[in-house]
Amino acid sequence: MSKFEIISTILAAIGIFATIYNLQLFVRASRADHERRRKQATIEYAGQLLREARMKIDVRYRFQALTSEDINKVMSNPEEEAELRNILGVFEHLAVGVHAGVYDRDILYRMSATYIISIFQRVKAYIDVAREKFSPNAFTEFERLATEFKSRKENAISVKGDIEYS
Repeated sequence: MSKFEIISTILAAIGIFATIYNLQLFVRASRADHERRRKQATIEYAGQLLREARMKIDVRYRFQALTSEDINKVMSNPEEEAELRNILGVFEHLAVGVHAGVYDRDILYRMSATYIISIFQRVKAYIDVAREKFSPNAFTEFERLATEFKSRKENAISVKGDIEYS
């Protein structure tokens, strides 16, 4: 092998290593960007949904758990029942997004775990009635999310949420 071939081989190897290194940097930057966008989307979308739901549910039902009397009143008024089901649907869709990985679980936990747990506990009696009346699977994603968040709080599981790849 001549000097020229050795130098060419060394330069080619250096080029390959530089390309691999740049590719790794690109992948890391892409992951960080994706993760940041996912967290930002969670903050923006979940924040908006929770603000709207909070206004509706807190104004209408105050801060107490729904009683049997409240549930009977809701069930006898189709408009009120539709509004409550719509509010719970917001939480269900949010939970589906979290469970599917569309929204960031840790950011949502940091933003609203206490409120999500509280809302679930306040409307649990209605959800039980809805499961009997409409579907045994009604609001299961919401329940799963609230249960997970409650468990994390009780067990003091550390909260992540920072952008891992940045």
